[in-house]
Parts: sequence; C-alpha cells; structure tokens
Amino acid sequence: MPERAKRIGGFGELDDKAICYWRTPEGVWMLYFPMCGAGNLARHTVTEHEDGTISVSPSIKVTGHPLERHGFLVRGEWNDA
Repeated sequence: MPERAKRIGGFGELDDKAICYWRTPEGVWMLYFPMCGAGNLARHTVTEHEDGTISVSPSIKVTGHPLERHGFLVRGEWNDA
C-alpha cells in the first residue's frame, strides 16, 4: 500500500513519524525514513511536479538501523519494491 511522503522545508522540520523529502540550499534532494535515516538523491533523477511532489528514478534503497527501505517515490507516494 502506498505511503504519502511529506515535503518539508529542510532538515530542521523532520517529522520522525513520516517519510520526508526536501531540497537543500545547494539544490540536492534529500529523503528521510523514520528509523532508517536520511540520504541524498544526487545519483537519481528527480522530477518536481507542479503540485510540489517529486518522482524519483531509479528505485531508492536506504539502509539504516534497524530498517532497510527499497522502493519507488512517484508523485510523493512511496511504494515498497
């Protein structure tokens, strides 16, 4: 089932209960997963849509402790692979 990701203004606005994404002042997109951590999307293609959501390709894999997440972010909706 898809999970809605939350666009935030920066690291200081993280919601530790939600998948969050934001763009740094340098233009790098970041993605955060609760209990897994944050990672940059510099090696991915990020498309920003008119409604402020993003789509990312290829798939995203974030490894943290104790979780690992692998899946797709399409128009701000996360789907596990």
